Amino acid sequence: MATVKSDACTPQARSGTLSTAIVAIIALSTFGPYVAGSIRTEQIAVYGASLVILPFTISALRTRGGLRLLIPWVLYITIALLGVVFPSLIVARWEPGSVLAGVDNMLLPLMILMILWSVVPGTSASALLQIFARIIVVGMAVNGVLAMISTRVDLSGILRPFWGNAASVSTTAELAALLGRFGGIFNQPAEAGALYGIAGLLAVFTLADRPGRLVLVLIPIVIGGLISVSKIFILGGIPLILFYWLKSGRRRSPVVGLFSLAIVALGIVQSGLLDKWIGFSYLTRLVNPTEGGLVSFYSSGRTGDGSSAALIAAETLRVSPLTGVGAGGWKVPYDSFFSESLAVGGILGFALQLCVFAGIFTLAYQTKDPSRRLFTYLFAIFVAGAALGFSPLTANRVSTVVWLILGLLVLLRTAEPSRERLAGHGRGGLPRVQLTQ
Repeated sequence: MATVKSDACTPQARSGTLSTAIVAIIALSTFGPYVAGSIRTEQIAVYGASLVILPFTISALRTRGGLRLLIPWVLYITIALLGVVFPSLIVARWEPGSVLAGVDNMLLPLMILMILWSVVPGTSASALLQIFARIIVVGMAVNGVLAMISTRVDLSGILRPFWGNAASVSTTAELAALLGRFGGIFNQPAEAGALYGIAGLLAVFTLADRPGRLVLVLIPIVIGGLISVSKIFILGGIPLILFYWLKSGRRRSPVVGLFSLAIVALGIVQSGLLDKWIGFSYLTRLVNPTEGGLVSFYSSGRTGDGSSAALIAAETLRVSPLTGVGAGGWKVPYDSFFSESLAVGGILGFALQLCVFAGIFTLAYQTKDPSRRLFTYLFAIFVAGAALGFSPLTANRVSTVVWLILGLLVLLRTAEPSRERLAGHGRGGLPRVQLTQ
């Protein structure tokens, strides 16, 4: 008597279960605290998975479609390491930064790509992107609630482990709170704003056909982004989220959803919550800037003569113009991907980072599924815009989310039928293939 082998026992099923567990763990670890010193839970999750899994799966690594991201990023790491091995002999105006932290910023994205492209089957990428998106959306909605509570109740004792373990040093989150800027578990307002924006796009991507649930999660996400007073979210995230919602919704769902959001916003204003929020005046400055030129104001002084970007660029060109000063960089706020990549990798490093961003846009251009192509384009625009304020490709927590999304989008792109295959179907009696999301 023949026995039927259960689908749950097949290699494909086991691979799908493993990849689901890995993606879910990494997504959840993004919201975890610092464990010891500067070690975060996401680092433990990513590097732990790399050590345990990659030795057995690296032979199955599939880079097709992802070389546009992988090659420039590996070259960027190589140049940054050369700057460490062969440092410039010219003394710089700033102290060198931590080489270990710099290497981690560049190595963690590489590990994420290698894990995804060696473990995740192309047929599972769509489901995994949905799972990852829902975890990030719910996590950022909860973080928005924490931020709202922080405007009334001091939660610093609870949130301090998420900002850093150096108890004797004031964190950026604590300094920002003095201005009424609350980011929940995030130490940097820019990081919070970037993830609120990404979460909003992911919410529309996964819940566009469920307006009730979409409104439910967007309310705390939008309010949380406003409370962080992040220009990345307010000037970039909100417009893109609204545009995406209007383009993706079915029938009247976007109009109903936007009307619901407007009613909730009106209720918040009438409740007097914003009147008692000390950051409200800081937020209104974005609507009515009162100092300097508009470009200087909205870039927080990052542009023009004497700006941080100009100083870092000038110092890099003086000390080591071609390859920068290495992975550690300098102990100075970079304030943009331009400053960071130039300090770490010089002109070559900056050019390679531009190649990565170009790769993200070409990924969107070549995606055939209309729904996913729109999401990829808006995601690329938001990430590129966020790079004007900090580096979303290397920042704590943010880079994990960005690169995991990119890795899954590459798998989805390579799993799509080619134009030749689509043209071949329909000839000789074979059925045509209709692409669906």
